[in-house]
Amino acid sequence: MSKYPQALKPGKVSTDRYDVFGKIKKMCEADGYVMARRPSCAPFVMSLGAWELLAKTPEAGAKIKVGGSTVYSVGEGE
Repeated sequence: MSKYPQALKPGKVSTDRYDVFGKIKKMCEADGYVMARRPSCAPFVMSLGAWELLAKTPEAGAKIKVGGSTVYSVGEGE
């Protein structure tokens, strides 16, 4: 038996959400805010409530748009 504690291996938790522009990956979460980023882009911060409004599948994400950390249905807020 090793004298070092065993590292816990958590199950795969999906941290991906989608909007009209594609995948958004959650980097971290603290105090009601989420730091997220799109592939090959700079990170941005949004509220946890706005994060929860984003779609969990690419098909559903085609109807949602993030604009400056506000979530819109496509066709609104433009």
